[in-house]
Amino acid sequence: CSRVATIGGTGRFAMESTLSLTVGGNVDDDDVDDDTARLRRIVREGGAHVTFDVYPSVGFPLDSLAFHVNGKILGYWPEPGNGWERVSAYIPPGDGLDYDGDGRHELTWTYSYYGNDGNNDDEDSERRRSSPAAVQLDDLTIEATTGELIVADEKLLHEEYGTLPALTLGGWEVTDVGRDAYDGYLVLEADTRDVIRDANSDSNGIIRTYRGSAVMSLTIVTGEFGGTLRFATNADVRAPIDVLEVGVDGDAVLAVTGSSPDGDDYSRWETHSVDLPPGRRVVTFAHISNPGGLSMETLEGMGRPGSSRVDGLHYVDHVDPRLLTPVPTADPTMEPSAGPTEFRIPAQNYCGASLAATRDTCFTDRALTCNDGDDPCPLHTFCWGNVECDIPMAFLEQMRATPTPTVSPSETSISLTTTTQNYCGTSLASIREQCASGTLDTCNNGDGPCPRGTYCWGSIECQVPEDPPPPAPTPQNYCGTSLPSIKASCASGALPTCNDGEGPCAPGTYCWGSVECDPIETIETNAPTVSPSEETMETIQSFIDSFFSTNTGGGSSSASQDEAGAQGVINSPPAQGATSNNECPEGTSSAPGLPNCCVPDPSFLGDGACDAHPPYNTADCGYDLGDCCRDSCDPSSAFGCDAKEGDAYGPFGYYCLDPRYGPAIDEGACAAENREWVGDGGCDPEYNTAECGWDGGDCCRQSCDPKFAYYECGREAQPFDCKDPDIIYRADYIP
Repeated sequence: CSRVATIGGTGRFAMESTLSLTVGGNVDDDDVDDDTARLRRIVREGGAHVTFDVYPSVGFPLDSLAFHVNGKILGYWPEPGNGWERVSAYIPPGDGLDYDGDGRHELTWTYSYYGNDGNNDDEDSERRRSSPAAVQLDDLTIEATTGELIVADEKLLHEEYGTLPALTLGGWEVTDVGRDAYDGYLVLEADTRDVIRDANSDSNGIIRTYRGSAVMSLTIVTGEFGGTLRFATNADVRAPIDVLEVGVDGDAVLAVTGSSPDGDDYSRWETHSVDLPPGRRVVTFAHISNPGGLSMETLEGMGRPGSSRVDGLHYVDHVDPRLLTPVPTADPTMEPSAGPTEFRIPAQNYCGASLAATRDTCFTDRALTCNDGDDPCPLHTFCWGNVECDIPMAFLEQMRATPTPTVSPSETSISLTTTTQNYCGTSLASIREQCASGTLDTCNNGDGPCPRGTYCWGSIECQVPEDPPPPAPTPQNYCGTSLPSIKASCASGALPTCNDGEGPCAPGTYCWGSVECDPIETIETNAPTVSPSEETMETIQSFIDSFFSTNTGGGSSSASQDEAGAQGVINSPPAQGATSNNECPEGTSSAPGLPNCCVPDPSFLGDGACDAHPPYNTADCGYDLGDCCRDSCDPSSAFGCDAKEGDAYGPFGYYCLDPRYGPAIDEGACAAENREWVGDGGCDPEYNTAECGWDGGDCCRQSCDPKFAYYECGREAQPFDCKDPDIIYRADYIP
């Protein structure tokens, strides 16, 4: 507001005074301009924040001040504060108090004077003389919420035209660094030399003070529950020469005082996230030179000045906590008689790729929980909350029908003891399988409660061996070209391993994790043949002498070969299954380390650009040597896995068929004619199916990755149309 609004009252009789303000309205009204209509639309769809300063010179029981939004009280002052106060309140989206869809919200400030009974006139008069105005309001501001904000290259290119009004560079510059950027090719950069020159040079260009800072600010108006700002930094700084400091509303939340880890420019990027409380927040990125104010002579011996880079700015609102699935709070009973029912496991949180897959495995020993205190879910899975797990009847009947292991006469060296106890576990099946190991917690009378995520199962009969047999060999990680070949030969002990702490696999081979080796088959050998007779040995020796005597003279060896054929000695054919360049079809050749991979040009393999069709994108060729899946594509390759619209090449897409990197595309059912359109960032309706991996993730905001997308995710020509049930039914889903 341009002036102070003063509301008050004096006298013996009670009175009430109200200041009201209407926010929003019908966006289709003829008498509103475009900016007003836009603000009304944003308030209706995303809400807004109102901030104001208040000076409440009130004191109950004489008077008080109340602030309401749509009739709901959000602020109440029954006594004077400490001068001016800053107040912030959230205006929710929707139509406020109006039922006709008009979109209006009512903001009211109500001053109530309750009068007096004649006994406190002196007190009232004295307070009025010291503060003639009971309530003062000032600096009223209403701002629409920011919503999701991605500071992509396209927005940085047009920053000067006002498409990013919330970003103020403040001495930072938009710099094209090509593939060294964290996302795209543009970054925000501040250099110590430029900071010093801009801050301290006089009219003659002479620098007299070696100190300064470049402060970039990003203003964000959060939703009702706050939000999270994610970004990446690549700092080449060294305190006390220069530092990078990130702050929120003037308070430092992150300080970088040394250079990012060694490595190439891409690997030196460090990612960060900052949670922002509800309201209007100003996030600052300050590249500060000489923060301690040292002399130039002192700094010269400490090293060279550096620079700071920021990229990948992405803000999202927090969702309403009430929409999140609550974590189960009820602890299972200690009494065995009141344990879980035979057909249902009490609700808890499970990890899984989808809700359906979670329910299919929650009753088995493969189920992973994500309750409070559990480890995070594995990659490519999500935490599904409060899932009630039904045990199929067929599974129960199978468990009942499984006979208790008995000891055969030949195994008399192992004696078994049958015990009946209460055990802690996630499922009845897992307890029966593991109770003999002696590692399960018990929940008998007098024992403590079961660990979080497990339940007490009562009266379990378990045969415990007194001398348990040695455990089966633990699966290991092996190096090789294919999983079948590794499983067939790793039991021999000859294959190199790639477990934690061991070196990398040899070029042309890959590390395959947790491989269970096939048992070594006993090969029956034929009886040894008799030694060759003396006559046969003479025949062979005659052939050898003839062969070498013929070649010694430099003549043709055809006669020797004919003679060898006549003597019954022939060249053996190559072993079945052997592969060489000569065996690849005409016009193709095998790739180094991939003997069964025959392609027209082996240099296309592993170049960072997906060759989506056979023969490149096949198991024999390592699925284009990793190029066709985002998680396996090598960013240091020739094309870098991140071709963008406007490059002289692309799109290549990500037609991922490798089952090791997430749910693979069903090649037979998808039958995409333009495979390069899958995973290119643009949603193609004809490929937005489960068989085609929902267009490689292009059609959902949460799965389209702008880092790898050729086209801008959700662009106007190909907007999001999310149909993936594993995303649209999640609590944090955003259309």
